[in-house]
Amino acid sequence: MASVVVDSDRPQGVVRWMNRAAWAKGIRRGMRYANALSLAGDLRAAVVSEVEVRGVLGELAGALRSLSPGVEAYAEDPGVFWLDASGLSMLHPDLCAWGESLRRVLDERGFRASVVVGFTRFGTWALARVGRGVRVVESACDERAAALEVRLERLDVEVGLVEALARVGVHTVGALSSLSEAGVAQRFGSAGRALYRLVSGAGETPLRPQHAVDEVVSVVEFERAESDAIRLLFWIKARLPVLLAQLERRAMYLSSLSLRLCLEGGGESSWVVRPASPTREEAQILELVRLRLERSALPGEVCVLHLKAEGREVVEEQVALWVENPRRDLEAANRALARLRAEWGEEVVLRLQVREGHLPEARFSLVPMGELSAPRAARPDVFPLIRRVFVRATPLPSPPPHARHEGWCVQHPVAGGRLSEIAGPFHVSGGWWRREIHRTYHYAETESGALLWMYYDRGRRRWFQQGEVE
Repeated sequence: MASVVVDSDRPQGVVRWMNRAAWAKGIRRGMRYANALSLAGDLRAAVVSEVEVRGVLGELAGALRSLSPGVEAYAEDPGVFWLDASGLSMLHPDLCAWGESLRRVLDERGFRASVVVGFTRFGTWALARVGRGVRVVESACDERAAALEVRLERLDVEVGLVEALARVGVHTVGALSSLSEAGVAQRFGSAGRALYRLVSGAGETPLRPQHAVDEVVSVVEFERAESDAIRLLFWIKARLPVLLAQLERRAMYLSSLSLRLCLEGGGESSWVVRPASPTREEAQILELVRLRLERSALPGEVCVLHLKAEGREVVEEQVALWVENPRRDLEAANRALARLRAEWGEEVVLRLQVREGHLPEARFSLVPMGELSAPRAARPDVFPLIRRVFVRATPLPSPPPHARHEGWCVQHPVAGGRLSEIAGPFHVSGGWWRREIHRTYHYAETESGALLWMYYDRGRRRWFQQGEVE
């Protein structure tokens, strides 16, 4: 059965991944869900959150580390892993048998895998996408020759870029590699240039394995069921030094603490606290646990408490001669976010992510946010204007008859005054899959200097403010 994963359950949702049955029917990554459905009437689609994907990838990476300490996940194609096979000849003298062991490890977890043992990142990735089972490449020349024959559409590249390259007769890796990088960048933009550098090996880098995540467990069985949150906190405080000591022996810091409460009479409850960064400070961890206990009342009497501490390796930074005090303390900000997650749950700390959408309010979504990082953009000479989009458009009073916008007074608590200038119209129409939408957008400046972003909805015959420009 043809199945796909989309970023949103709507006709304009974008296909992110597909199985072999969907690929055989012409469905490609980057295609709209409505287009994919027209190619396969029995298509099944689902939305898989980034949190779920990261969790499964972390589980698979941990399983693969049993056969190689160096495991790197390919961020651009989730589900692709590169493993370091060097130095394993004493344990696995036969590379084909080692590849079969990798395939079995993933097969036991319900995943079908293609394993290629080769010499380069791109070569092994390309050959894995067009084959099944285990393949061991004899030489770098053989790997390159086989990779040049791979068709671009098999690399799971955005369908728009593949179609653009096909229009000029470029269908395979070899055909793309024969072109110049400057010419590809000029005609196909940054996406084409990135693909060219990938297939040509210009961006080849050494393997960068992720740090292993380990865990230690402690179980507390109460002789008498515990119903007081304060006493439960003291039980956790007594066991926490033991968990941290075990992590320290492994040269690790605590990255998360999971608590599972087994209740009297059956049932259980579980939750997780995560410090802002991996730490061994008991006070910081206990503070997060206390906040969560105060926020969430115990669901019943606890008979067994399971504590699981996940650890992570941390690279210590070299001490500088002169320490600069930054104007913004990112560590303090991340600690504040960790306190919010501990007290209110993981779903309260989100960030905006730009996505494809027909209407302005559909062009962004909220996704879970990790740690804050310093901005990379350079300080501009001229600061850009910021367009703020309202969650729900605000109705505006209609202009007087026969006046268009002259003399129209906008009664708004933020931006009041008469309109002095108006720019537009900018038409947005469509929405046939739900209800026909036709909006005429304008930018309007009031006498007080406020810049409004507003539109006239022809269906409702009314003006709305979509946002404002600051």
